[in-house]
Amino acid sequence: MFAAAGLSTPRWVIRCESIPGLIAITAKSDFIATVPKSLLALGIADRLLEPVRVRERMASSTMSLFMKRDSPHSAPAGRLIRLIKDEGKRLRATR
Repeated sequence: MFAAAGLSTPRWVIRCESIPGLIAITAKSDFIATVPKSLLALGIADRLLEPVRVRERMASSTMSLFMKRDSPHSAPAGRLIRLIKDEGKRLRATR
């Protein structure tokens, strides 16, 4: 995205799998972060971070859900699985 806009690519790139970690790293540095709009809607970092709207479309990503084969999952895990699948369907429908 940077190269397509004629800009140099960032010198540092961090991949963070933890939402609290992402918020902490971004809030205590001059880094920027890309996060889904649905995360912003939760309002968990409103006092620390400010959204920056961009015109450019971000690259899409793929999410996968894995679970242990032949092992029952708990009711909360089942609910999480359902939520992830429902959100995936909703996102596909909006494209």
